[in-house]
Amino acid sequence: MILNLLITYLNRLKASESEQDVQSILRVFKDFLGAAAEENLQQCEKTIVIVDIKRATSDQSFRQHYLDAHRRRHHGSVILVATRSDEMNDDGGSTMQLDVIAEEQLAPVEKKLDELTGEVQIIEQDIETNKNNIKHIRSIGNESSVTEDDRSKEILRASNKNLGTRKKELKKCIVSLEKERKDIRIACRNRVVATGLNQMYSQNTGDDAGAASFCVSNRMYMRYRRGYNTANPDKVPSMKLKDTQILALFNHIAGQPSQGKVAVLENISCSKSTEARVEYITMILNQTIKDIELKIDKVEKRCHNKFLTELLAGLSKQELQDKFDSKAKKKLKELEKMHQKKLGIKHDVNAALLSFVASDIDSRFRQTIEGGPSSFKAHAAHTIKTSFRELNKLLKDDPQALMGDAYQTCFGNNVVDHEKNITLTVEVATTKLRQGLIEVFGKAIKPTEKGYMHESMASVYKEAELQKPGKRQKLMEIRHAYLKEKTLGLQGVFPAIKEWIKEDVEKLISNTCKEFRKEVVGILETIRDAFQRQKHSKEHDTPEGQRFRKELHELFAEASRILKGPVVESLERCKEYK
Repeated sequence: MILNLLITYLNRLKASESEQDVQSILRVFKDFLGAAAEENLQQCEKTIVIVDIKRATSDQSFRQHYLDAHRRRHHGSVILVATRSDEMNDDGGSTMQLDVIAEEQLAPVEKKLDELTGEVQIIEQDIETNKNNIKHIRSIGNESSVTEDDRSKEILRASNKNLGTRKKELKKCIVSLEKERKDIRIACRNRVVATGLNQMYSQNTGDDAGAASFCVSNRMYMRYRRGYNTANPDKVPSMKLKDTQILALFNHIAGQPSQGKVAVLENISCSKSTEARVEYITMILNQTIKDIELKIDKVEKRCHNKFLTELLAGLSKQELQDKFDSKAKKKLKELEKMHQKKLGIKHDVNAALLSFVASDIDSRFRQTIEGGPSSFKAHAAHTIKTSFRELNKLLKDDPQALMGDAYQTCFGNNVVDHEKNITLTVEVATTKLRQGLIEVFGKAIKPTEKGYMHESMASVYKEAELQKPGKRQKLMEIRHAYLKEKTLGLQGVFPAIKEWIKEDVEKLISNTCKEFRKEVVGILETIRDAFQRQKHSKEHDTPEGQRFRKELHELFAEASRILKGPVVESLERCKEYK
């Protein structure tokens, strides 16, 4: 019908002879096109409003267009585009307000420009001075000194030639720097305009979310697309490809979820079958499980690198080792004065040796017990809850997860319970870590049989008793010497205690994180199993449902064929004309 009307108007236009009839038909034709455009705009889900960047803030027609677009669809329906962003009538001396980025970028450029400009002025003065000197030599020249005058003039001319060459080099540098300055100011102007468009849109429409704003340069973008001659500076793009913002605009438009009729069909028909949908969601959950396992590994490494390292660093200070050696040496010296006459009496200096560093071990462990589990709890809770929130958002926005209330049934209705389980799991892991550290602390601070001091010294006492004296040696002196050797120094008992502490705390952290990982993955596997049970649900497999899906798929296939065929071909033809 519309096509017939257009043909009728065109035929009348050809047959008209009077200018008045022609004007009348053109006026009706224009009104018809305007009405058709207005009708089509009412059906648009997205509107791209374009303006020349030089008139971005003053063009009332541009303002009216985005106001109308906002009234049609409200929030999120408008994209603002300022064109010709590579053009700027600016010699660097305008009063344009620069942002922090531009100020930082311009400072070295301006400084270099001033230096080169000053050098060019000095060269020009030197050239002028040399020219005047040559003229002066000519005016006062005499026959007796012709040769000397010629030599002086040649030297001055050679100097001017070198200065001229240098001047040309500097001029090229100055032109390059001026171009760089202009590019920086253009980039700054584009950032300011994009921000200004967004703010102006919010103020005029009352939409606090604003609109996506882009300052694009199709001219520079097409130079990258078509290629350019690098030997010709005028043809080289004056902007980087990403600064043309054409790609950013493309990505933004492509990333917008379609809200049209065909898109609704596509979202519905993408299920295809319950089994395929479940496999798709299972793939998402499997990837989430892998990601969370990696994140828990990072939490484990953080525990090793943070509070365990700090604990061992505190116990490994040289002054602490020196303190232990000094006092232990005195204690062992006292033991040498003891003379044992009865057999079967066991000497034990464990408690005395441990007392020398007990307060230091106590203070280091208290800091670790107070800070370590708390740090683990905060980091683990944040990591896992963030991952769950991301998973929740992903499934909530996924059409395949929403089909047949699968999301609500398998995940949405249980989100609160899952969050409680995560909180409980973190609490259990934190408690286990704290109790484990307290247990290690007890072994480090007590001289009893289960303590590290006893385990370290037991073999020393045993070996000391097995020592045999040589010629002219006393048994007691040999045993005391061995005891002293194995107790003091970097190979002594105190470094051995630190090794015991390191080994047990590392094992504690690994076991805690392993159990924590198992519990968190178990929660995710529960969610995955709930989705997989959808495979066996028959509620969507009625004959009516199967028939509806079949018709829907056929309808979508036909719509896709039309869009990808005639519509795309027509759009391609549109590109051939201005």
